Amino acid sequence: MSDQKQQHSCNYSLLDEGLASNEKLYEKSLLQENDMNVKKQTRAFIRVSGLFLLSVLAVMGVCYNAYTLIGGNTPHARVNTSLRSKMQRKDAVTQLQLGGDPKLVEADVNTLRPTQLVLGFIEVAEKVEKLKNANDLQKFLEKRPVPVVLGPDKAMYIIDHHHLVRAAMSAGVPKVYIQQEADFSDMKEKKFWEKMIDKKWVYLMDENGNGPHPPESFPKSVQELRDDIFRSVAWAVREKEGFVKADIPFAEFAWANYFRKVLKTNPKDNFDKAVDEAMEACKSKDAKDLPGYKK
Repeated sequence: MSDQKQQHSCNYSLLDEGLASNEKLYEKSLLQENDMNVKKQTRAFIRVSGLFLLSVLAVMGVCYNAYTLIGGNTPHARVNTSLRSKMQRKDAVTQLQLGGDPKLVEADVNTLRPTQLVLGFIEVAEKVEKLKNANDLQKFLEKRPVPVVLGPDKAMYIIDHHHLVRAAMSAGVPKVYIQQEADFSDMKEKKFWEKMIDKKWVYLMDENGNGPHPPESFPKSVQELRDDIFRSVAWAVREKEGFVKADIPFAEFAWANYFRKVLKTNPKDNFDKAVDEAMEACKSKDAKDLPGYKK
């Protein structure tokens, strides 16, 4: 009998220990569950706070960029303008180099840089009308690709068709077709201009026939080129077949400077009379060494 009591006592003791152990496990489980809930709530709070902060920063960024784009006086305004210009040039250059062949591609007229100081505005006006009245503008431009040379920073310098590019700007035509003639983008600025001058791909005289001016004086945009009315006289004379179109760089400027010296009528006063006078002057033996002279 005493053995049975002892056995029951032992069983109760084990039962108590088991219950105590279960209680501890239960308490531990509750603690762990509470801890997990706290962690979940903390993570949720962090996520919400982070999203709110990102939203605030995004709104601030949009406002800042908008302020910069409209000319805001921020420390990055000029930098952003420069970067946009470089990105535009990079996009055009990337297209230009696809396949490594002289395939025609389009380029924004505002990314093209001139290699001369002046234009003939009367010729530009005539080209504006042609662009506006073209039956098929794309074909019109495809037949007149603008030759370009890649310079430092991958800038695109046009070496012909300045009048067409300027006319496109005035006519609201945003793009023209370009064709790469050379890639000097690995050259330093000084070496680049030396190479361009050696190739006779720059015209360094101003609207009064004075020069040569340093190529650093070239404007950044064709939009900024000045008017040389004698260049328009030369164009009008060539259109009337007073001389033959010559495949020589800046041939019309050579005639413009000749007319500047010999004409008695100022084309600013009477353009048509000056052109008639120039038609006679181009027959003179004094003009025999000019490109396209008709014997």
